[in-house]
Amino acid sequence: RCAWDGFNGDRAEEVESSIWSGVLIKSSAVQKIGLPMRELFTYADDVEYFYRMKKQGMSLYVVPEAKYLSKYSEHRSETKFFGFQVAAYKSDFRLYYAFRNEIYINRLYGKSTIKVLLYFLKVLFFLKASGFIAAIKGIKDGFAGKLGKSKKYIVVRGEEELNV
Repeated sequence: RCAWDGFNGDRAEEVESSIWSGVLIKSSAVQKIGLPMRELFTYADDVEYFYRMKKQGMSLYVVPEAKYLSKYSEHRSETKFFGFQVAAYKSDFRLYYAFRNEIYINRLYGKSTIKVLLYFLKVLFFLKASGFIAAIKGIKDGFAGKLGKSKKYIVVRGEEELNV
């Protein structure tokens, strides 16, 4: 994995998880553990995949010298509140799938959902009504293991809505 902004290391460092951007994976690893979970299809599918790699004894490293070009997307809004930085997705689509998939993956791999829920509770305070509803539904569906595409939450690209 290429190093992210703010990474302070000067040599390769093992990490538990990453995002897809800037990741190289050996084909032998894909042959051994398979493809990403189709049911997650967006948000945290990368986290689940890297947990699966770790479970199979594979390692993931950040390589500070590696570089990649990435088109930055402004899909989050950030707010400061009593010295805490709070970042949340702007669209209901992103909120629903991010909340749902993170809860599901934490439960699937026996990770604590308390830390995730506390962060989400902090974020919920700053959401508009529809975002709040999307996040709560995502949390509920994550606990229930209800995956795949939701008819209510469709992909939003710019101002155009696409049903995928």
